[in-house]
Amino acid sequence: MKIKTNIIKKRKILIVVIAILVAATIVYTVYAAVLKHNSTDSSNPTDTSSSSSSNKKVDSSPATPQQVQAGNDTKLNTVNNSAQSGTGSSTPLSVSITAANQNGATVSVRSLIDGIVSQSGTCTITVTNGSKTYSNTASVQALANSSTCQGFDIQTSQLGTGSWNIQLSVSIGTQTGSVAKSLAVQ
Repeated sequence: MKIKTNIIKKRKILIVVIAILVAATIVYTVYAAVLKHNSTDSSNPTDTSSSSSSNKKVDSSPATPQQVQAGNDTKLNTVNNSAQSGTGSSTPLSVSITAANQNGATVSVRSLIDGIVSQSGTCTITVTNGSKTYSNTASVQALANSSTCQGFDIQTSQLGTGSWNIQLSVSIGTQTGSVAKSLAVQ
């Protein structure tokens, strides 16, 4: 009797161990399949075959002169197309003065032209105090999503002390815009 009970206990233990191993194998297989499926989807969402994604190679060598020129041409065309898209429009340009500061003997004026990317155009600054007037022009410069005037740095010796009115006008194609701001010069 005692021997039969030991054999039955050993069989039960063996059956439980085998069941655990089978369950672990099934869980591992499912997990590996899901992991492989997810990595294939995230590395190449439009291609479901794993053989074509493993054949792709990334060329990390420096760009050839032709590739550099093609990239520069694309950038220039993008900027020019953006500037031309507003050419026939009567929508005024959104111009703002982002900085008007006196730094020692220099007054610096910076701007933002929102909503248009252009490398052609003219910015005109007119600074007045009573009968005294200072005027200058600068080119428009393209930024990533907008444009700016190339900036104005005015020597305080050209202005003198007092409260000055800054008028900044921008012209790009047929579009224009302007903004005004006051600045105390010491």
